[in-house]
Amino acid sequence: MRALRILRSASEDIASAVRHYDTRDPELGDAFLEDLNDTLERVRALPKSFAIWPADPRFRGAPTKRFPYVVFFRELDETSIEVVAVAHTRRRPGYWR
Repeated sequence: MRALRILRSASEDIASAVRHYDTRDPELGDAFLEDLNDTLERVRALPKSFAIWPADPRFRGAPTKRFPYVVFFRELDETSIEVVAVAHTRRRPGYWR
């Protein structure tokens, strides 16, 4: 499997989402992280199986299964992937670019 590098901006997206869900129910923050980790593992295993983002074909988007988030990433080379954003699906598209 490829190495996964999560940019600071994506880490901030994740922290913000966890804080939001924790204020609603502490178990939701943990559930979000579990869903996100499952998505990141799918990205590592099969990055080319995710759709290319039409606005910028350097990036692909991997939706989480339970929560309304998309992991935006790009393949740096044959051994590594860079996660650039973990974006809520109702947030302004492309805010992270």
